[in-house]
Amino acid sequence: MSVDRSFFKQELPSVWEKWRGFVNEVFKDGALSMKTKELIAVGLAIAIKSKPCLRIHLKKAMDLGVTRKEIAEILSVAVDICGCPCWADEAINQIYET
Repeated sequence: MSVDRSFFKQELPSVWEKWRGFVNEVFKDGALSMKTKELIAVGLAIAIKSKPCLRIHLKKAMDLGVTRKEIAEILSVAVDICGCPCWADEAINQIYET
């Protein structure tokens, strides 16, 4: 079950702000580029079978210039490690909608 994050924003605003600060720091360019980090996030979203995370990070990755070929390769790695989740086609469909 997924909890709407706005619940935390409303009920625990200081925790929410700290968490957002953490996320913003994590996804900055560092030893790994933002693009690489978003590709990793796409692969992890597939691994944990999180459609919302997949949608969010796939869009961010594509906004950063990730190519369809790069997405295809990250999908193939995720499928190799985790097997083929039946909803992975959602990622492919999203790629071709943009």
